[in-house]
Amino acid sequence: MGLSTYNGFSGRQREQVQRWLNEQWDSGELPRPSVCVACGQIEGIIDGHLENYDEPTSYVDLCVTCHLLLHMRFRRAAAWLRYRERVAAGWQAPPMHRRGQAIGELAKGILAGKYPAGVQRAAAPGKTFLDQLSTTAAPLW
Repeated sequence: MGLSTYNGFSGRQREQVQRWLNEQWDSGELPRPSVCVACGQIEGIIDGHLENYDEPTSYVDLCVTCHLLLHMRFRRAAAWLRYRERVAAGWQAPPMHRRGQAIGELAKGILAGKYPAGVQRAAAPGKTFLDQLSTTAAPLW
């Protein structure tokens, strides 16, 4: 997989937990992520995000777009804050069915404030899980 250090957890630790989660999801022991807790996306790639790898069942469901932006919050704080505000106002990214597709959208648009056509939800969620995450902590990678 090649994961990097995150929140004090080594790439190796993260990969071990990810393998275990994949086994649990594949066996049906744990529910597979299905609804992004931030933007409400239900289509495309929905990941299980962990802030604490010592508690692997504490994952939160995030669409691949919200998940990738979350991991960029230390290096691209301004883009992260714009994205977070847009999601809180009810914007939902279009579903991404390939991780490379999501990375491409980030690179050519979202990081520069150019958002792909998405969906404006009827009811804006206001604060979301994304608002709980700090941008001031020093990145560990």
